[in-house]
Amino acid sequence: MKHKPLHKKSDKDALYSALAKHAKEMGSLSLLQLHSADSQRESALCWKLGPLQLDMSLQRLNSQTLGLLARLAELEAVGAEIHKLFSRDSISASKPGGHWLLRQHNDAQQFQNEIDEIRLEISRMSKLASEINTGQWRGSTGLSITNIVYLASGGPSTVAQFTHHALWRESDSIKVDFASTLDGMQLYRLFSELPPEQTLFIFASKSFATVDTHANFQLARDWLIERLGQGSDLSKHFIGISSSPDSMTEAGIPQKNQLRVWDWVGGRFSSCSAFSFPVLLTKGANFYRKMLKGAETVDHHFRTARLEENIPVLMALVDVWNRNFLSIQNRILLPYDSRLNLLPRFASQLELESCGKSSSAESEKLRTAGMVLGESGLDARHSLHEYIHNGSDSCCCEFILSKAPPTLPSEKFQRQINSRHETCNKLCYATAKQFAFEDTREQSSRRIPGTPSTIIALDNIDPESLGALIALYEHRTFVQSVLWKVDPFNQKAVDRDKMMSSRVYNEITHD
Repeated sequence: MKHKPLHKKSDKDALYSALAKHAKEMGSLSLLQLHSADSQRESALCWKLGPLQLDMSLQRLNSQTLGLLARLAELEAVGAEIHKLFSRDSISASKPGGHWLLRQHNDAQQFQNEIDEIRLEISRMSKLASEINTGQWRGSTGLSITNIVYLASGGPSTVAQFTHHALWRESDSIKVDFASTLDGMQLYRLFSELPPEQTLFIFASKSFATVDTHANFQLARDWLIERLGQGSDLSKHFIGISSSPDSMTEAGIPQKNQLRVWDWVGGRFSSCSAFSFPVLLTKGANFYRKMLKGAETVDHHFRTARLEENIPVLMALVDVWNRNFLSIQNRILLPYDSRLNLLPRFASQLELESCGKSSSAESEKLRTAGMVLGESGLDARHSLHEYIHNGSDSCCCEFILSKAPPTLPSEKFQRQINSRHETCNKLCYATAKQFAFEDTREQSSRRIPGTPSTIIALDNIDPESLGALIALYEHRTFVQSVLWKVDPFNQKAVDRDKMMSSRVYNEITHD
């Protein structure tokens, strides 16, 4: 359904008043009442996008809500902002929104130079991975590599751990560990398990100046020198990933061991960059390209679908509806497949670092991103479920599951896992409905009965589905930023914290 563009302030005020009035009306109805009144609700509020299925039938909304929210998207020029995102405007260091280009869209000929660079970098990643996996890459003592330790913090750490954990396979021949914290204990604990002669460290930092990663890099160097000897060739034990080749060279990482990211890609938006090298290393280049292809499927939909049918746009609009009109304070992510246990951390950093700010005069009028929390849905039964049922703060939930179970080499264990997978999925749907329909809290005038939820079902947890899920969250976050009028590609508070950390660390280490 199309609406006339709204440009006047009076139109905007009228729309916000209409949304506020509608929210009050919806707040007087329980989710059970909404379901009972509409037999077509489940089919009308479900969408399919590639390997993803989105079910919003347990949200506190109806067709009138979606109509008003579609007008809001039109008023805030969401379509025009999407067009800008997929233009040359986003390919810059000052506004690093070019993450979508990492998927190498076939219809992006105007970016052919960048696409050629991306493809060249994937070829270099593939070459390094092949050398490591075939034993051609040798450590300083001549032994092949068996262990990788990924040193990073912030976005590079989060995206690498999320993608690697989700796509882990029993057949992975190289063991990958991660260390991110400045205190050094994550890394130090690994030392007792690692063979120094066969360990390769990956130093991943967009700027190559983050103090946390530099401190762990120095700790790794000191450990290698202690175990291998002062004259050992440490260059055979390090790979660098950064947008600053000169800094990598200065740190002693030779050019042939360097992988590149670009300053037009933000760290938290970099899942499809070299920061996900552990996926390519352990699964192969074709596997990695399938992840990019899954993300491109969502990119194409986001760029071309009408706003009222655009799934990332719909998700962001519902986020604004819950946050700004239903006054819901927190969103809780509950994955019901342990392979997605790091999704809450990924989504939290992506959304809060992008939209957890009030940086413009107009955005001060709106509450921007609320807390994004979460953990395994099965573990959450012992913590977050009590908060959701009986807590004093309002929240909504996001349930994530895979329709298909993981594939195992053992037939005996496969049968057990299939049974448990089916159990977990049934628990997922049952819990979502329990939260929505069986409100166990003592009723209060401050609380709306029933906890609204969205259910995201992946066809499988494979590279295509994971790539699609990543792009869905990226584009949803971008639309949130448009509606809340914040810049999703800066992080002034994070930058201040980095400067403070560097200053304190340097004061202590040079004292």
